[in-house]
Amino acid sequence: MSGLRMTAASREDVRSAARWYETQRQGLGREFIGQIRETFVAISSRPLSFPKAHRQLRRAQLRRFPYGVFFVAEPASPIVVLAVIDLRRHPRTWKSRA
Repeated sequence: MSGLRMTAASREDVRSAARWYETQRQGLGREFIGQIRETFVAISSRPLSFPKAHRQLRRAQLRRFPYGVFFVAEPASPIVVLAVIDLRRHPRTWKSRA
């Protein structure tokens, strides 16, 4: 596996969530982005250790925030992040992107 790539939709998921968290408390949006980065590092280093959510789609959960990162990891291909979703509010939204 080589690299990690985000779809436009997953980038917007992250931007939207970070903006919302920042309105809740100054600095919280930055903390959310930090958790996203940590999760991406974990995904990049050991993608197959995360459970499958549906067929080839895997899910990594953020530690502090109720968000799931849904991604596809195929041998000899970049890891593709399809969605970054609040699991309390939109638990099945990722299925429309799979």
